[in-house]
Order: sequence, then structure tokens, then C-alpha cells
Amino acid sequence: MTAQRITRAAAAVVAVPIAFALSTSQALATAGAVTADPVVVTNTETVQARLDASGKVEGARVYEQLALIGNGKVKLDNPVSTDGLRNLDGFGGFTVKDGKMTVDTSVHGEQRLRTVSDFDKKKLPITVAVTYTLNGKKLKKPGDAVGKKGRLAAHYLVENNSGKSQPVTITDGYGRKVTEQADVVIPMVGQLTTVLPPEFGDVQSNEANKAGDGKGGTKLSFTVTLFPPVGAATAEFGWSAEVDNAVVPEAELTALPVSPLDSPTFKTAVSGYQTGAEKGVDLVEGGGELDANLVKLREGGEKLLSGLLQLNAGAKTLNEGLAGKAAPGATQLTSGAAQLAGGLADLDTGASLLRTKTGEAAAGADKLNDGAGKLKAGAKELDAGAGKLQKGAKDLEGGAGRLQRGAKDLDAGAGKLKKGATDLDTGAGKLQVGAKDLDAGAGKLQVGAKDLDAGAGRLQAGAKDLDAGTGRLKAGTTKVNTGAVQLKAGTGTLAGGLDTATGAGPALITGLTQVSAGLKGVEDGLGLLYGGIGQLPEAAKPLHAGIQQLRGGIGSVNDSSTLLGGLQRIKQQLEASGPGIDKMRRGVDCLSDAVDAVSNGKPNKGYSEECYGAAAAVLNGPAGDANKGAEENAVKKMILDAALARMGSIGSGPGDLDEPLPSSATLQVALAYLKGRLTQRAVPGLEQLQCGLDNRVSGCPDAKPGLAQGLQAVDAGVSELVSSVVQDVQGAIGKADDTPADKTLRGGVNGLQAGVAQIQAGGTQLFAALEQLSDGASLIDLKMGELGTGIGQLDAGADGLVAGTQRLTVGTNDLAAGTKRLTTGTNDLAAGTKRLKTGTNDLAAGTKRLRSGSNELAGGMRRLSTGTNDLAAGTKRLRTGTNDLAAGTKRLGGGVGVLADGTGKLDDGLFLLSEGTAKLADGAGKAKDGSDKLAAGSKELSTGITAAAEGSGKLAEGLNTAAEGTKAIPEGARRLSTEGAQTLAKKGNETTLDFGRRYSMLSASAQRAKAESMPFGAPEGAVGATAYSLKLAGASGEGGRSWLRLLAGLAVFGLAIGATTVLRRRAA
Repeated sequence: MTAQRITRAAAAVVAVPIAFALSTSQALATAGAVTADPVVVTNTETVQARLDASGKVEGARVYEQLALIGNGKVKLDNPVSTDGLRNLDGFGGFTVKDGKMTVDTSVHGEQRLRTVSDFDKKKLPITVAVTYTLNGKKLKKPGDAVGKKGRLAAHYLVENNSGKSQPVTITDGYGRKVTEQADVVIPMVGQLTTVLPPEFGDVQSNEANKAGDGKGGTKLSFTVTLFPPVGAATAEFGWSAEVDNAVVPEAELTALPVSPLDSPTFKTAVSGYQTGAEKGVDLVEGGGELDANLVKLREGGEKLLSGLLQLNAGAKTLNEGLAGKAAPGATQLTSGAAQLAGGLADLDTGASLLRTKTGEAAAGADKLNDGAGKLKAGAKELDAGAGKLQKGAKDLEGGAGRLQRGAKDLDAGAGKLKKGATDLDTGAGKLQVGAKDLDAGAGKLQVGAKDLDAGAGRLQAGAKDLDAGTGRLKAGTTKVNTGAVQLKAGTGTLAGGLDTATGAGPALITGLTQVSAGLKGVEDGLGLLYGGIGQLPEAAKPLHAGIQQLRGGIGSVNDSSTLLGGLQRIKQQLEASGPGIDKMRRGVDCLSDAVDAVSNGKPNKGYSEECYGAAAAVLNGPAGDANKGAEENAVKKMILDAALARMGSIGSGPGDLDEPLPSSATLQVALAYLKGRLTQRAVPGLEQLQCGLDNRVSGCPDAKPGLAQGLQAVDAGVSELVSSVVQDVQGAIGKADDTPADKTLRGGVNGLQAGVAQIQAGGTQLFAALEQLSDGASLIDLKMGELGTGIGQLDAGADGLVAGTQRLTVGTNDLAAGTKRLTTGTNDLAAGTKRLKTGTNDLAAGTKRLRSGSNELAGGMRRLSTGTNDLAAGTKRLRTGTNDLAAGTKRLGGGVGVLADGTGKLDDGLFLLSEGTAKLADGAGKAKDGSDKLAAGSKELSTGITAAAEGSGKLAEGLNTAAEGTKAIPEGARRLSTEGAQTLAKKGNETTLDFGRRYSMLSASAQRAKAESMPFGAPEGAVGATAYSLKLAGASGEGGRSWLRLLAGLAVFGLAIGATTVLRRRAA
């Protein structure tokens, strides 16, 4: 038997004989207290066995005693051993039937009935085996030690062999019933005593209580508890001593069955097992609750992770919408607005330039109109002069008729005159580009005419001068012809330019139509943009709804259906697990203290009331002194110490909470680690998660907004962004009926469209006027051709005049009259050319050369005297030329009239064009202002959307980081569940099973004690008690003397019994 079992039993067990005496005396005392019916019956059975020194049973007897106390008639059947049954109170016999002794008697006070009979030694429930060693060597039989010297040692093996296999029911930590087969014995406690002679020195024993016997000897008492789990079915112990003349001392083992559930001695053990089972249940429940909370934590973490992943997906969708669609669209809008602004700026510049140029064109048209008027007046005067010239030529023809003899010379002079007419045609052409030259020429012509008149008067005096004058006339007419050619070329250029302008008109109208269509497209695009921007709030509603759903999912700490509420509930449960784990640690500490007391004996600090309850007072008293020695069984002590080591100390810290729990950690360290991980890691982690979700949770820093605040800011930012973008962009775009005064894009476009319409109308009128101008210029060109023909004829007449002047001498008188009229005509021609000078600068240049030619003509006329003979023929042709000149000047007047009308219309058209271009410039300016605003607003929109896209990207990244961090929660909860809570529950269940098994064993043993503690049983209704006494014989070499002493002792015992009976009867 181990020290643990001995000390457990020794905590309350006293010597078996004393216990037996107390049990019987209690029954007798109870019976003695009864003074009336019924009679109390107490039955005691004492089995005595004789064993040799080695423990072999030599014989056994059973002593039966019936104690009857009370007054009344008693009739009962007492089961007994009938083998050798004898009456110890007399020589009378008993009536025995079916193994039962029948008793039928009347009791008045107290009566005892005692018997003795043989007992089957094979049925002894206890056996003892003794071995001896001398100086370490085992002796074959105890007698071999007699007379020897050395170190004598005795080893006792006591065994309760009443065990039998039977099912026991255990309730595990989960409340489930578990049935196991167990070897259940009749629980017995006992004491073996022996007295070593005085000659034995240096007596040693690890298990015995030593005391002197009063005679110099050493009394050794060994207490045994022969039933598990308080003790064991087998107990081993012994002693050793130094001997000179060794003997084998006698020994006696007394034992009695006990009911551990009813015996006060074992209440502490029973209570300890019950408490241990309850602690195990607490561990299981705590581990189960902790595991359930960890499962909730894991599920909450998974839900949190799912919510964060949904938030992340929503943030990514928001980022993709903003960055992938809204931002590029805003960028395109900005680019388009910038392009529109650039185009409108170019349009504004072009419109301003067009307005400037049309103003300049209008001013030029005014001047052209004025010049055309003056040209028309000059043409009228030229026509009048040509008429007079025609009349003078007629007179000249009459005079020339009288110069028939000089016709040949006149013809030659007419040839020269043709040459002069050519010069005149040239001068007339230059008349278009140089009015100043024409004026100068006309002046010279007038002077020449005057000279001609004077020369004609002096014609008679110098034909030679006329000949020279006709030569010069020829040169003048040549210049006039040249001027006429230049004038015709100018009119052709004018006509071509007008045709080009007229031809460009449709293209301009088409361009304006295209501009109008483009403006209509801009208007339509602005309308679509206005409507599309207006739909932005509606498009943003799903985003707002998604944000609200996310915020609703986050919720509050008071709503357990939301993330915050779920985390709060998990946090509260985890915080509440701390005291529970502390309670578990105290329970494990008490369990460790109890195991330590079993393994190492009574602790120095004593037994605490916290762990042992009311039993602490008993254990701390004298009864607890029996548990002083350590467990002697090395294997059992190893098991107990290993269990102690695995339990650990309550003062053990949790170790590094950020590292995995070492496999070598004790249960206390594991519980401390579990508490630390839950309260110092999981709870702060949950608090950080709560703060990350919403910084309004108690204890969260205000400076660090949570996800809820971020979502609120995003929601507000989206609302503000959408509102500002819609308001600004729609305000810049304007409405369909806006005007330029509204300073919006659509107002500017409407103004541009109105301006283009006006330009189109003015352009149409302008091109009609240009067509009229073109027709007039074509007519002038045609008439200038006819004028060239006349001048050619004049040139031919001049050639004849040169020849005729050579023969002019004979007709100078008539020539004088003709030259007078010619002078009048030239005067009129000079006046007309002066007015023509004011109409055109180009004609002035030609008239200057004409004037030079007329001067030369005047000089030539002075030399005309030599060619008067040919004058007659020349004058005829001159008359024809002057007639043509008159007709040409009439046509010139008509063309100039048409030119004047065309320039008037041109001036009106250019005026309308100027007004249209002014409106176009104003509209383009306003459109440019609106496009600038659109560009600025679209740029702000792009910037805002880009910032929102970046923010949504950061939100997605933050949520992704939060999701990555949250992934550790389910895994951590899973590990805490499997490695902590489930292990704790498993250990608790094992503890519950262990202590429950022990308690069930005690309960089964108690049932056997009640049912089978007496070898034969007690009469029905009687109180029964049983005791066993096993006496081991010694060996001293004095066997004969021992038997004599035994017989003498028996005789004395018999006399004592008889005396006691007599005394009792006398007392009765």
C-alpha cells in the first residue's frame, strides 16, 4: 500500500478494535436507551484467523453475538456458520434450520446470545503474506531468522481479495452516462500491530507509527485502507532492525468493512472526489462556453471578413466606376470643353477679323460708289465733249473737203493720227488706274486744242508746223489708245474679281450653313450633356444605398445583429471568461494541493478551507497527522508527481502571449495563457476592430475616424460632388431658350446661330449685289472694247491727217473755223476729264499722258501746214471716228451708270455684312466666355472625380488591409478553440471521468459494504457489524512454551467470561 493511501485512511481511521468496540457499544447504547418495545437487535460477527509467521492461514473461527436490548418478545433467524457451532453462554444448544439459528425469547432489559463456529479459511476476504530478509538476503521461511545476527527486515503484503468485476456508471463532464467494468471490493480499513523486543535496535520503518510498549519494546502500528480509490486493494509495508539473537515477532491485523459514503472518516475523500468531478464539469462547461464563444468569435470574424470583403468589392466597384468611367469621361469632357473653347476662340478671332475686313470693304465700297458717281458724271461730260468733237469734225470735214489737193498728205497725217490715237487708247487704259494722268492729259488736250485753234488761225502761215503737230497728234492718239487698253484690262480685272467674289459666295453660304449645323450639333450636345449631368444624382443613388447598407451592417454596439454589436457581445463574453478561467485555475490549484498532499503528505501550510471546505478543520487537527509520510509506492508516486507537474503552479505566468503555447506548458500555464490570449489579445483586438469600424465606440480616439466615419464622409462627399457638379455644369450649359445676355454656353450658341443667320441673309444680298457689279463690269469691259475700236479708227484718221496736213495749206481758212469748234470741244473734253479725275485715280494717270499727247498734238498742228492736202480725207475718217467716239461715250455712260448702281448695292450689302459680322463677333465672344466656364467647370469636375477615384482606391486598399488582418481572427479563434478551449474541455472531461470513476467506485464499494460486509448476514431488521482479526505467529524457538501459555490464557479468558456473566445476572 502506498503512503498516499495510508495517509488518506489515517486522516480519520483509528485502530480496528477500537472502531469495532465503538460501533457495537453505540448500538448497545442506543438499545439501552430504549425502555419499551420494540427490542433493538444488534448482531456482530468477528472472524478470527490464525496465521503462521509467513501469513499462511492455519485456521479460522467466527464469533457471533446477538445483543437484545429492550422489553418484549423477540423471534428472529440469525444466519450463522453451522460448522462446529457452539454456545458460548452455556452448554445448551440452538435450533438451526437452513443455516439460520432460530431465536424465540422474551427480553426484559438486556440479553446477549454468543456462539462460535468454524470459518472456511478460503473465504477470508483478507490475506497477509510476510517475507523476511537478513542482511539483504531473503529467507526461505521466517524461522530461519531465529538466533541470527544482522539487519533483519520484514515485508508485509496485505490484500483485499473480495473484489469482483461489475459495471459502474460514471457521469462525464458533458452529463453523459458512461458505463465501465471495474473490480469492486468490499471496502475495508485495518491496522497491523507488532511489538519488537527490546533487543531490536535501530528500528526503522517508513510507514509505521512507532511507540514504546512500556516494557522496553517498540510497538509498530500500520494503518491500511484496503479499497480503491481512497486506498488500494493491496497494501505493502514493513520494518527493519539490528538484531543479535533474532526472533520473529508476532503480529495482528484487525480489519473491518466500512461504507465510505456513510463513514465520517471518508467524507473528506468522498467530498474531494465529488468536488473534483464538479471542478471537471466546471472545466468542461467553461471550456465548452469558451469554445462556443470562440466559435461565435470565429463566425463573427468570418462575418466581419465577409462584410469587409463586400465593402472592399463595393469600394473597388466605386473606384472602377470613378476611375474607369467617370474620371475618363470627365477628362474627355475637359478635353472637349478645351477644344470647344479653342474653336470658339478661333471663331471669335475670325469673327472679329471678318468684322474688321467687312468694315474696311464697306468703306472701300463707299469710296468705290463715290468714284463710280464721279466717273458717271465725267462720262456724261465726255459724251458731251465727244458730241462737240463730232460737230467740229464735221466742220473739219467741210474744211478738209476744200483741201482735196492735199488728201494724200492728209491720209499720211491720218496714219500718224492713228498712231496718236493708239497713244490715246493707251492713255485711256491708264485712265482706269490713274485718274490723275487722265486729268493731266485732258489739261494738255485743252492746251493743245487752244494751240490747235491758234495754230489753225496761223495755219496759213506755217504748214510745216501743222505737219509737226499732226505727228505729235499721232503720238497722242497712240497714248490714248494705250490708256484705253489699260482701262479695258482694268475693267476686265474688276469683272474677274467680282466674278471670283460672286463665285465664292455659295461657298461662304455653304460654310455658314455648316457653321449653323455645327452650332446646332453643339446645342444638341449641350442639351444631352445637361440631361446627362442631371441624371448624375439618380445614378449616384445606388452608391448612396450601398454606403447606407454598409453603414447599417456596421451598426452599433447595442445591436447584436450588426458587426459592432456582434463584436461587442463577443468582447463581453471574452471579458467574462477571465473570472471563469481564474476560478478554473483555483480549482486546478486545489486539485494540485490535494494530489500533492496524497503524494508528499500533509503540507506544512496545512489544509485550506478554500479547497477542503469544512474538512479543513478536521484535517488540520490530530486526525490529519496520520498523513505525514510520502507515498512509498514509487510507481504511484511517479504518477502523482507527473500529474502535479502537468498541473503546475497557480503562480505560473502565461509566458509570451504572442508565441504559440509550448507543448510542455502545464495546465496552469495553459489556463493563464488562454486567459491572456482572450483578455489581453482577443479583447484588445476586438476593440481595435470596433474602433476601426466606428470611432464613436467608447474608448476609441476621436482623431482616428473609423470605417463608418469614412463611409459617411464618402457619402457626403459624393452628395456634395454630385450636387456641385450638376449645379455648376448645368449652370454653365444653360437652358434651351437662353440668350447671350444669360452668359451661358447655350445662350452663346443661340447668339451665334442668330448671327450666322444674319450673316447668311446679308451674304445672300451681298452676292446679289456682287452679281450686279459683275454684270456692270462685264458691260464696261464690252464698251471699253468698242471704245478701243473707235480709238483705233481715230488712230487711222490721225494717220491720214498727217498726210493731209501736208496739203492743208490750201484750206487754212476753213480749218480755222473748224479748229475753233475743235477748241470748244476740247475745252468740254478737258472739263469732263477733270470731273473724271475725281472719280478714279487710275484714269488720272491716263489723262496725264493724254494731256501730254494733246500738247504734242498742238505743236504738230502748228506744223500741220505741210499736210493740209490730205486733211480732207483724214477729216472724213475723223468724223467717222468722232461718231464712234460719241457712241462709245454714250455706252460708257450707260456702263458707268450700271457701275454706280452696283457699287451702291455693294455698299448696302457690305453694310449688312458688317452688321452680321459684328453680331457674329459678339456671339463668338459670349460663346468663348461660356466655353471657358465649361472648361473650368469640367476641369473641376475631372479633378473632383479623380480625387474621389483616388479616395475610393485608398478606401479599397484600407478595406483590403482590414480584410487581410481580419482573416487572422477566424484562424486565431479556431486555434484557441482547438488548442485551448477544446483541450481545456477535454482535460476537464478527463478530470470529471477520473474523479467520477473514483466516486462511482466508492459508491459501488459502499453498496457492497452494505450488502456483503458480514460473512453470513444479520437477522432481518437488526444492526450488523463485522470485524476480522488475523494473528500472525512469531518464531522464537520456544514453541512448546507458547502453547502452554496459550492454553492458560484461554482458561483465564473462560473464567473471565463466566465471571462476567454471573455478575451481569446478579446485576439483572
